[in-house]
Amino acid sequence: MPIYLEDFDAPEMPEPFINALLAIGNATIGRPVTPGIAIDLLRKHLAPMLHEGLRPLFHEKGQPSWHSIHWLYGHLLFASDQGSELEMTSAAYVVEAVFRHSRRPARELRFPATPEVDSFERMARLAGRTLPARNCIIAAENIDLLRFCKYCWRPAWNSAAVVCVDHSAARQLEVKANAAGYKQAQRLRPAFEIRVGRIASKDEWEFHESDFKADVFFPMEGAFAWLRARRPHLFEALQRDQSAASDIERVVRYLYDGQVQTAEMTQRAILLTPVTLRAEAWLQALADKSRWGGARPGSGPKPTRCIDPIAGSFSVSASSPEF
Repeated sequence: MPIYLEDFDAPEMPEPFINALLAIGNATIGRPVTPGIAIDLLRKHLAPMLHEGLRPLFHEKGQPSWHSIHWLYGHLLFASDQGSELEMTSAAYVVEAVFRHSRRPARELRFPATPEVDSFERMARLAGRTLPARNCIIAAENIDLLRFCKYCWRPAWNSAAVVCVDHSAARQLEVKANAAGYKQAQRLRPAFEIRVGRIASKDEWEFHESDFKADVFFPMEGAFAWLRARRPHLFEALQRDQSAASDIERVVRYLYDGQVQTAEMTQRAILLTPVTLRAEAWLQALADKSRWGGARPGSGPKPTRCIDPIAGSFSVSASSPEF
């Protein structure tokens, strides 16, 4: 089947990207579009329009598939804050049209529930890394460390749960003070999830650009140097712990509240790659909370109105809230 551009509700985008999409559509008239044909056309008509650092994304190793084209769309969209947002968003729309409308009915766009884990496993596979077991015993429960609480980086507390112990209903009833933290986690969740996708996209983009050599995996040694470079908010948070513990012990103690054995995690430190990614995203969202204040009308910092002497208009500023 060709690409049915007449089914695509095209958003506004610069003319060069519209022309690229039309060229791809015209090249498929009268012939079926396989993943191989689709990626070849995207490489020919779309990739040359983007920054050269993005072009390796169009050359992922392995057999082309609709899954890899879906990944390319999500990667461009999530990474839209890494350069020209309009350029990358427009490129994502072109990939979307090719992915969805190369058949009737159109394919659905579905994003993984845990893009950081999917990204981590893809990079490990391309790097030839064998991943250790994800499970460990916490409070007599067999816990999957990469099956995350929907609100943070901690693992869901059992196979049926979608939250960690700290964010469980039982915990809120047990500790009244925890209710405020739970409400905050709920408000932070949308911003948190956006940052998870962006950090994962940024790391994988760098990994591909480096020909799979970038140090994107949490190391067994030199943890703090790695955190300083890749998880700066988490690194800063760890500086407040001035104990004599080793780097890895401080990291594990912070991430898991002392519930996971440090020695056990030292041997599987690579698993901390997506864990620290989620912790970094959560801390970023918390730090940025001061920019948007509370979610309820009237909450958050009180604005101060002043007149811009040049524009002759009002501007609004706000003091940073405490949290």
